[in-house]
Amino acid sequence: MTDVFCPRQIIFTIPGKPPVQITATEDGSGKILFEVDMLNTKSIGDLRGLFFDFNESHLAGLAVTGSGGVVTKTQVVANGVLDLERFRVTRTHNLSLQCSAGIRLV
Repeated sequence: MTDVFCPRQIIFTIPGKPPVQITATEDGSGKILFEVDMLNTKSIGDLRGLFFDFNESHLAGLAVTGSGGVVTKTQVVANGVLDLERFRVTRTHNLSLQCSAGIRLV
C-alpha cells in the first residue's frame, strides 16, 4: 500500500488597506507554495515585502524562489532579519522583534 499525499494548508489574513490573504500550501516534495491575494480589489495596495519568523530548527536548507521576477531580494537568518534595505519589519506590539526570513517584492 502506498502513502497518499494529503497536502497541509494554512490561510491567514494580514489586515491593512487593502488587506491581503496569504495561503501557504505544502506540495508534497518539501516545498511550501505561498500565494498572496489582495482582498479588496477596489483599493490600490503596495505590498513590497513579507517577513516571517520560523522555528530555527527548520531554517537549514530554506530557499526562497519566485516566478516572474516578483521576488527581488531574500534574507534568511535565525532571528536576524529586521529590514531589506528600505523595507523594514513593523510590529504593533514589539518593535524589537526580528524575523527569520524576509522577502522583498517588486
